[in-house]
Amino acid sequence: MAELQRHRFLSTDHLQQLVFTGHRSLISAARTCRRVLGRLHDERLIERLDRRVGGLHGGSAASVWTLTAAGQRVLGLQTGSGSSMRVRQPGGAFVQHYLAVADVHLVLLRAAREGQMELLNLELEPVCWRHFLDPMGTRQVLKPDLFAVTATENYENHWFIEVDRGTEGIPTLVRQCQAYARYRASDQEQAESGLFPRVIWLLPTEIRRRRFQAALTATRSLDGDLFRLVTAGGLLPVVTDQEAS
Repeated sequence: MAELQRHRFLSTDHLQQLVFTGHRSLISAARTCRRVLGRLHDERLIERLDRRVGGLHGGSAASVWTLTAAGQRVLGLQTGSGSSMRVRQPGGAFVQHYLAVADVHLVLLRAAREGQMELLNLELEPVCWRHFLDPMGTRQVLKPDLFAVTATENYENHWFIEVDRGTEGIPTLVRQCQAYARYRASDQEQAESGLFPRVIWLLPTEIRRRRFQAALTATRSLDGDLFRLVTAGGLLPVVTDQEAS
């Protein structure tokens, strides 16, 4: 249930890959996952969404799970937070975004399990959000989808990751890049960690990636080296230092 608390929404396949590892076979892992989910559902600690929603990479539909209010209370007692939110059926686009973020988590986790890199830290929203003051002294909140610290043989890298599903206009994405620039100018992240993370934008299509790149290039106030724009297949080469020069 802890991963459901972190992600809010996960498919059965996500939960199997995140939690039910170390089994002799995928069949055994899938069977155990389904049995545990069934028990938690019977105990009314988790619930299945009314509709089936696919993940970032499409494919067959899968059940999507979330914590019930009772499940949140149980975890709250275990962690000492003691809080829960009212559970409502969310919109499809909202859930799809969270599933896409879970897909990114799994890409990083699989790479770490396979020895392509180390995954030293991974934060999801709202833990990865950054609160800071702009030059006018106004409180601002930067809201990345993920923050990750990875390490290869030669480097330790810090990343903010944005998962774009093509539902917003390019100007909105540029404004988010400007928010990153304001946060970097505050020097808050650098004071805490000694560096400022690169920002990876994961785009759904190559056409959208090119359009976004053109818009960033045209915005002269932005440092293009701060951002890496990739489609799904380009994420892993960036975080494992295998990106073509």
